[in-house]
Amino acid sequence: MAKKNKTVKSTPDIYVGLISDSKNTSRCLIEDHEGNFSLFDNAIQLEKLESYEALIKPTIFKRWDNFNNFDESINEQTALTYHENLFLAPPPKGQELITTKLHVWHKLCSQVKNNLTDKSGTPKDPVTNRKSTILNCTYSKGDITEGTADVKTFQALRCLDLFRRCIGDKEEVTEGELKQFVIDNAGELKTRQDPWRIFQYYRPALIAAKLLRRK
Repeated sequence: MAKKNKTVKSTPDIYVGLISDSKNTSRCLIEDHEGNFSLFDNAIQLEKLESYEALIKPTIFKRWDNFNNFDESINEQTALTYHENLFLAPPPKGQELITTKLHVWHKLCSQVKNNLTDKSGTPKDPVTNRKSTILNCTYSKGDITEGTADVKTFQALRCLDLFRRCIGDKEEVTEGELKQFVIDNAGELKTRQDPWRIFQYYRPALIAAKLLRRK
């Protein structure tokens, strides 16, 4: 009797190259109001920082003490939104939600602005990296100036439209100018949340799709 060949499941293309460090699941991840992420070995390391209470804690928009906390605190829609922003595509059909969340977690851990994990166990203080860059950054058009590339999310498309109307024929606009334009046209985002925070949330996806640049 001929032996049946076992089907070998290959890694979906969107996850090829994704670093899945097993230690990530116990690490602490925070997102600040500027849309930047910082990674710590654990929550205790974060709170040991001398600047935590005065300078870091007030800047935190979201905090997850480990992957289990992340899994429990975000719903399916939020997980799918993160996934689309990070991978510019929906999860493979039939993929379990917990697997989708785990891929999102590893992706977030791999692109943090401040990787504060330290093998010596001594936390590094990120104060100088956490100062707001508002008014200092500038935005310019990306390589793709027409169309929307692979971006399909309603809010992301609204953010792209706001950016393009704000910059018009200029070569660049300051972050302050863009922020004010987004605030002035907040009604187009159809949300009760802070409009600039919405723009910051979708900004990485627009940058990744080469629709805008930030420097």
